[in-house]
Amino acid sequence: MTASDHCPAARDGLATLLIVLLAAMPVAIMTSQAWPSPIFYATMLVALAILLRTPRATVAALLRSGRTLFICMAAPALVTLGVGLWHGRVPGADLESSLRLVMGAALVCLALLARPQADARQALWGYAVAAVAAAGFIVMQSWPDWHRPDTTAVYNAVGYGNLTLLLSVLLALSIKWTLTARPHAERGLRAGLALIALAAFVLTQTRSGWVAMPVFAFIGAGLAAPAPAGNGVAVDTVVDTVVGTAAQRGRWRLFLLAGLIMAALLAVFLSNTTLRDRAVLAWNETLECRNEQATADTSICIRLQLWRAALQAGAEHPIAGLGDRRHFARYLHDQARPGGLVSETVAEGWGEPHNDVLLALASFGIPGALALLLAFMAPAVVFARRMGRRHCASIRTAAAMGLALCLGFLIFGFTETMLRGMRTAAYFAMSCGLFLALSDPLRRRGAATPALWPGKKDAGKTHPSTERDRDDASASRYPESENQGNRAGRRVK
Repeated sequence: MTASDHCPAARDGLATLLIVLLAAMPVAIMTSQAWPSPIFYATMLVALAILLRTPRATVAALLRSGRTLFICMAAPALVTLGVGLWHGRVPGADLESSLRLVMGAALVCLALLARPQADARQALWGYAVAAVAAAGFIVMQSWPDWHRPDTTAVYNAVGYGNLTLLLSVLLALSIKWTLTARPHAERGLRAGLALIALAAFVLTQTRSGWVAMPVFAFIGAGLAAPAPAGNGVAVDTVVDTVVGTAAQRGRWRLFLLAGLIMAALLAVFLSNTTLRDRAVLAWNETLECRNEQATADTSICIRLQLWRAALQAGAEHPIAGLGDRRHFARYLHDQARPGGLVSETVAEGWGEPHNDVLLALASFGIPGALALLLAFMAPAVVFARRMGRRHCASIRTAAAMGLALCLGFLIFGFTETMLRGMRTAAYFAMSCGLFLALSDPLRRRGAATPALWPGKKDAGKTHPSTERDRDDASASRYPESENQGNRAGRRVK
């Protein structure tokens, strides 16, 4: 008998505390620079305490099931450590940031899977509060002239706008979740908050966030589209719906819904004169940034200069990069500026390329860039598979939110350094771990061994220590309206 068996109240208290911390993280990330890191480490301690109170056989089964995914997410940390050994100096800040990616996702996911009776979906209220806080902050900074807000007390305008947009998308995708006894009221509340956060994002006048809109539209359409019937073959993923394993009618429904969502978003974009003017300005600056104007000090040309310098640094050091993200600023000053790649203004005033992947390329070579892409895409693949129509609405909703998180951060990172600070890496990792646990098909049944990675041969096994919680867990965590869909999904591993 374990310590948790002797003290079930303490066990449930830890699970509740973990959910509270998960809810607090998005609020902290949108309101403070100081609180996200302490909340992250407190979450890690609570998650470790939960796992230490869990039978070792259960923890071992969880680790075996998720090892492929977690190794993929550990790739940036492994590359950072290897590059540090290559250069003779391990960059401590970079290593800690990359460790947060895998630690946050793995420990949160494993702890929630070890306590399937806890309704981790309640952490969504933290994202709702964060959306209200972000919208209020943006409005206060814009009022009364509705100019572009100065959000540098927390993030720059681009990063803050992107995170606000992501909150709007997550709330919109969560509409099918029922967390209270008043489903219509709470869904209306979340829909209203999603619209408010979207309006706040528009106020930030951030152009790069709009690049991710088509992806978000397809995810939303994939979640909302009626189940297509293709000769009795179930649709495994939202990708399958597009590329052909589903019936033709199902594909057209997906494209139609995505088109309608994009049309609505385009209407919002075109109705804003400032956004239109900034889009035209970006296009003109892109065309002008060549030949003798290749080092012009305009918003878009500065980005292009930084990207060229990062690509050049990666080409010169393809195996191990510069060895540290902080060395990119020195590279701009000592090599890129004398070589004519960047202007003096860029060399003196910028220290990163406004691109997560290119910063990884310049700092840690080709392995660094590939490792970062793998850390984003590995969980994205899992989430995409879990959006299959074979799963119930609750699982598909969590999977859609996780997919939007991963692809959103990836796309935002092409035009902004989203992982500039450790706090943002912690926020991404904790959210990813939350959605991985919530979208796991076997968690709904109280199973101890989840299907974290598609195709694991032991994904359907259940440890005896959790058999007694199976029926109660399924009944207590999910409303009766979702149970029929759950029964259909119980046969899926």
